[in-house]
Amino acid sequence: MGNRYIIPDIHGCYLTLRHMIESILKPDLGDQLIFLGDFINKAPHSKKVLDYLMMLEKEGFNTCAAMGNHDKLLLDLYDDRINIRNFKEKGGDQTLKSFGVGLCRDIPQKYFKFIERLSPFIITGDYVIVHAGINFGADDPWKDFQSMMTSRDYHVREDQSKFKKIIHGHQASPLKDILNMVLDKSATTLNLDNGCAIRKEKAWAIYLF
Repeated sequence: MGNRYIIPDIHGCYLTLRHMIESILKPDLGDQLIFLGDFINKAPHSKKVLDYLMMLEKEGFNTCAAMGNHDKLLLDLYDDRINIRNFKEKGGDQTLKSFGVGLCRDIPQKYFKFIERLSPFIITGDYVIVHAGINFGADDPWKDFQSMMTSRDYHVREDQSKFKKIIHGHQASPLKDILNMVLDKSATTLNLDNGCAIRKEKAWAIYLF
């Protein structure tokens, strides 16, 4: 087994993603790339991000990803569960522009199929990997998929988490706070989202384990 990398919210930052993969991580086919979702919205290149991820799959790289709330928004827009104004208020106008369309239904089906395949959560080794968090107040936390994409409650019941650390994105935090969480071996959660799409420094907090 090679290295395993966890990569947080991308939000259309294609150039940063490509630089990180090709110039910094330089993974081989024995490594695993785990993404925390939110591939689209906010920054200009959502289509290129999705194309790049599908290219990694096609070339045989070991990738998996959690579904983020922004990814789900695109599915909800397609199914008329939200209106286009709601989508654009979340940075979705940048996503539509990246595809050169004005309507969600003009986006090719392969992109919706890619998003539909994203997982609500991923369990590997000593970690639970999820976009936002786990609702341990639910009758069955492992079936509350909506909270996995939107929660900001990071209280963990270790008996229900099986004493695994929860790694998530969703809530942008300063890099120094993320590094402190990495160093805190007693922490039950680790937030890796350092807000690449909204900060001047175009870099991510990548977790290697």
